[in-house]
Amino acid sequence: PLKAAALDLDRRSEQDLHEVADANLPSELRPFVLAINRLLARVGQSVAAQRRFVADAAHELRSPLTALSLQAEQLDAADLPAPARERLASLRLGIRRARSLLNQLLTLARAQDVSHENIQTVSLQQVFRQVLEDLMPLANAKNVDVGVVGHQDARVMAPQSDLQTLVKNLVDNAIRYTPRDGQVNLSAESDARGVILQVVDAGPGIALEERERVFDAFYRVLGQDEAGSGLGLSIVRNIADRLNAKISLAYANEPARSGLRVTVMFPRTGNSTTGNPVPSRPAVL
Repeated sequence: PLKAAALDLDRRSEQDLHEVADANLPSELRPFVLAINRLLARVGQSVAAQRRFVADAAHELRSPLTALSLQAEQLDAADLPAPARERLASLRLGIRRARSLLNQLLTLARAQDVSHENIQTVSLQQVFRQVLEDLMPLANAKNVDVGVVGHQDARVMAPQSDLQTLVKNLVDNAIRYTPRDGQVNLSAESDARGVILQVVDAGPGIALEERERVFDAFYRVLGQDEAGSGLGLSIVRNIADRLNAKISLAYANEPARSGLRVTVMFPRTGNSTTGNPVPSRPAVL
């Protein structure tokens, strides 16, 4: 029983803080296990309080930012001299970035919440279509060709919103770092190991020494000027960890040390399967 309890703890993710079962343990060990359970409960309460603070702060800041945005729009309609209009453009850009950061903070808070939405069998091709529709304006603004490659669908057991958030953040990141007129490819396949999701872009890539740090909240790759919150990959890691998926980063073009290939491996389950064939690159922006 003691070995089974130890294995249970070893296999848990850092977000799994439920109690350790003590039913079959020797009586002399139960006080120790009860103390561990009380500690886990206190840690869980502390983590939940931090997450609530982030979510509440983001919600509270939305209203003043919306008011600032409306005031900036009213100023934009006024007759302003050229220098003032330039400053107003900078102000509106700052407001848009702040609102984007707040939205990402709320998304991160949801990604860290282990108690939402039921698990179901989700088609990755369907998720791709939804994400591409959402990100069409961003891709069109840079004339980036975003499409799905491969002929098979793949299905994963997970909350629908989790998969959509994971894919959307990966594709958003890929579009932002891909130069104008570049290409971003999405693919999904299933093999003996599980379901493999890939997003490949034509950007500068991420150096080996930075590949672990980019998953930290607010970390930005040195020497890159692309606007963003620095939370996208942190959100992806949180969701992947909860789904027991593994993420790896590599250059899309190893000899040239350019482009980024993000691979997410979902473990095989009874419902992680390859589905019906779909056309190659069915959704191109």
